[in-house]
Amino acid sequence: MGVERRLVVEGGPSQAAVAFPVEPVALRDLAQRAGLGFADVVALADIPSTTLNRLWKDPDWTTRSTGTALQQLVDVVPVLSTYLEGRGFTSRVEHCLRIIEAAGIVVRLPQRVDRAQLAALSNALGVAAAIASGRTADLTRRLSLGWSLGHDQFIDAVFATGPDSLFSDDGSMLAGVSGMWLAAPRATSVSDMVGNGVLAHKTAKYGAAEKDLSPDSPQDIRDIRSAFVRRSLTIGGMLRDGDLEIVKRYQREVETNPVVARNESWSLLTFGSGQRLPVDFSLPTVTPRVYAGVVRDVATLNDAYLLYLVTTALPTLWAATGLPPASLRRRLATALDDRLFSGVADRRLRGEVFALLRALED
Repeated sequence: MGVERRLVVEGGPSQAAVAFPVEPVALRDLAQRAGLGFADVVALADIPSTTLNRLWKDPDWTTRSTGTALQQLVDVVPVLSTYLEGRGFTSRVEHCLRIIEAAGIVVRLPQRVDRAQLAALSNALGVAAAIASGRTADLTRRLSLGWSLGHDQFIDAVFATGPDSLFSDDGSMLAGVSGMWLAAPRATSVSDMVGNGVLAHKTAKYGAAEKDLSPDSPQDIRDIRSAFVRRSLTIGGMLRDGDLEIVKRYQREVETNPVVARNESWSLLTFGSGQRLPVDFSLPTVTPRVYAGVVRDVATLNDAYLLYLVTTALPTLWAATGLPPASLRRRLATALDDRLFSGVADRRLRGEVFALLRALED
């Protein structure tokens, strides 16, 4: 399949490690692992013996089971839930891998992932398959699904180079996606907007997008869709270049354009909260997950992004939603103190961090 190593999935209720790919296993063998025989399953699942006999020795039994029968079996054979999850993941991933392999690209699966990360990894491989096959609509749909903190590291791995990449031939996905970003239609739905914005962000972050790709100049931004794409490009540029002037320029846009400011709060909350995208662009509820993401970013991202957080992102969010509870303020203040202690060379940035710390104490 063009995969360099197997993947072990960890975690979940049983804490059992499951190796990918999960090969088809006969229902009989799965039941025996749980100490159950044919008569036991018939009695416990209340399934006719003729129905179970049809499935019992067939490795592809899942494709021949009705939804009702499948649920009855899952209820009485404990190992089936993990097996079905693994088979579903295997089926989705192998479909994507066939498409990627056909494009001559070798995939480097991580050696281990948590069970909670399965959907994110599967979706990231779907992103890569859409790029490899040139399906722009599928690409933007999958990128929209990946608009969350939990998915972001895997979406990054599609476009990254070096050891962080999911692929052995560095730059192949960037080369494939650059033309797709330029050809992407203007967004018509919230999902389209987010997918196109993530596409813009990743091409900017990993070097394939020029700085003037935004379709609108700052003064022409009159709707949140244009603001979202511009923010995506800007954040990508911050992370790529570490240029503090990019941050100050964007801060001025947020302070002078209410649409840009509204989008800034909306983007932070939808990305960080894990809630469904509101189609009316209303602001989602602030959750501790939002601040968990901010704390992580304070500790790990570059000085330009830190400046963006303390001068633009957090003040704008607080203007829209109010300050967070005291416990979250203390957690954020600790993260900022730790970042200062680890060394911040730019005097202006240190001053902005101290100013935000004072605001947190008031």
